[in-house]
Amino acid sequence: MKVYLPSEQAEIDQLNMCIEKNFVEISAVAYHFHLAYGRGVVQLSDTGEPESYLVEAQLTDQKHKADVMSYNPETTVLIFFPVPQGNIFATIKPDPAPGLAQMILKAHATREDGHYHGTNTMRLIRVADIEFYESILKVALEVTETLNNMLTTPYRRDVVLLAIRLIGQAQTLYHLGTPSVALIPRLGGREPVADFSSVAGIFRAMIETFLTMHEVFFEPKDENDFEFYHSRWMLIGLHNIKKHTHEVIYNIYAPNDVEPMRIEATQRIRKTIQYQEILAKKKNNHDKAMKALLHRNRDSDEWQRLAPSANINLFAYQKVYSAHSGYVHSDGHSSHQLNNWKPFAIDLNVDMLLFQATRLISKMICDFASRYDEADRIAKANEHLYPVIKHFGRRVDGEY
Repeated sequence: MKVYLPSEQAEIDQLNMCIEKNFVEISAVAYHFHLAYGRGVVQLSDTGEPESYLVEAQLTDQKHKADVMSYNPETTVLIFFPVPQGNIFATIKPDPAPGLAQMILKAHATREDGHYHGTNTMRLIRVADIEFYESILKVALEVTETLNNMLTTPYRRDVVLLAIRLIGQAQTLYHLGTPSVALIPRLGGREPVADFSSVAGIFRAMIETFLTMHEVFFEPKDENDFEFYHSRWMLIGLHNIKKHTHEVIYNIYAPNDVEPMRIEATQRIRKTIQYQEILAKKKNNHDKAMKALLHRNRDSDEWQRLAPSANINLFAYQKVYSAHSGYVHSDGHSSHQLNNWKPFAIDLNVDMLLFQATRLISKMICDFASRYDEADRIAKANEHLYPVIKHFGRRVDGEY
């Protein structure tokens, strides 16, 4: 450890004790904040717990600035430790290194007692993670805006409608996971917690959006396939409007707003090979053929078909999707969990879904980058983010 500031030996001894006690938390906070904000210094409290993070622009001492710009964040952490005459500025090489420390901290967090000393540590990490995730989201938005202005082929450009939908769902997820957002109340004087039920519901919606994007726009092998999946995609929504709207109301606005789209999509789908095959099975009854096509409960065959196209781990995501169904449908077990779970357990599950959501966003960026040169240019423009986006965007599985 290198120390800058004339200090009493007792103060240095106290600092060493604090580092030994809190090295996992210190290293983990340094790792997450470096990803989100770049180089900086971890400000410790007088008990040695991470309290905040100062980036290079916030430092006034030129020596400190020089050290911030020269240290290796993969092996070294810079810290401020308060003493009566100011802050001790120290460089430490913690064991484990920052990258491994953040994994150990998350493993420790699965324990009921949290197994970490700093009450501020997990909040700091969540703040840094969301800042980092939102920086990836900004890349996704720039890619999507560019494609919206660039794509001109009818129907094909509708892919941006699902992309902006996925971005919006992720943004809402990040907002709900932000520590400053009001926590939801629980019964029996239990500590308020993050709204995990809503987080789980939105995450399931993200999976649906992501799979639909691949089903309609990336999986089709030829124009016939695309016409089938795209027109069915349109008809499902149009059918729901007609099904759930009173006939009098429907007849007022539908002739101008809905019926032209429904008629066009119906004409398109009837020309496809898939529709003709279903029509033959239904003995040329168009009503029965259309009813069969618009049934939208994803069965296992669809998951089996879509997973390779989306390059996701079928079993991991089907399990996550199914496991969280109780939070959407409000079953008894999930209702009991939400009121009785320890706060650390809810926080850990929120962390997991925020991470997985960001992997879906990164995968979408990579999907666009592999198909459009301009999207690839935007993705690679940020040298700091691109390696992470590429890493997150590899085969999406249940890894945390």
